[in-house]
Amino acid sequence: MRKLSLFVLLFTLFAASSTVTAQNKVEVNAAAAEQTEELRKQLKFSDEQRDQVYEICKEYQAAYRTLSVDLQANKEWKAKIDARLENKLATTLTEEQFNHYKKIQQSIE
Repeated sequence: MRKLSLFVLLFTLFAASSTVTAQNKVEVNAAAAEQTEELRKQLKFSDEQRDQVYEICKEYQAAYRTLSVDLQANKEWKAKIDARLENKLATTLTEEQFNHYKKIQQSIE
């Protein structure tokens, strides 16, 4: 009986952690899709670029979610994540699109 109780407890913990992980993936994917759509409206990129930008945004959203709630404490890490996003977008977008992206970012900051 004790082994069965231990098994049920372990199974429940595993199922709960899988649900949290799946929920995080859904949240990351949703945020990446929203971010990609906003960029598409502003930059008017191709379908191929959209797919690439979506993958870049997914990576960014996943990394960004690892930061603590206190962004000031993680200022250096956030700067690295932002720089990586910017570098990847620079290789995906045209020069004109990327310059427009930079203007948008400057107006937000």
